[in-house]
Amino acid sequence: MSPNETETETEALTRRQRRAITALLGARTLEAAAQAAGVSRKTLSRWMTKPAFRAALLEEVVMTQCTSQNTKGEPCRAPFLAEFGNIR
Repeated sequence: MSPNETETETEALTRRQRRAITALLGARTLEAAAQAAGVSRKTLSRWMTKPAFRAALLEEVVMTQCTSQNTKGEPCRAPFLAEFGNIR
């Protein structure tokens, strides 16, 4: 996938989906992220299967890990994301 395709897909996200991505990065569980984003766990799980959502989530995870590692040496706080495997 080219960088332009990723940008286009990311731009297609709704405000609720962007809020969910932010919630996923700060939550310890999928349920907590869904609650923080104001959506059901089922909705959040469904979004996580969508290519545009997954691409945006992956981009944010990478940015969060890079920032965290550069400032504190800690990985992303969302260890439950590992259960989804490769989120590309």
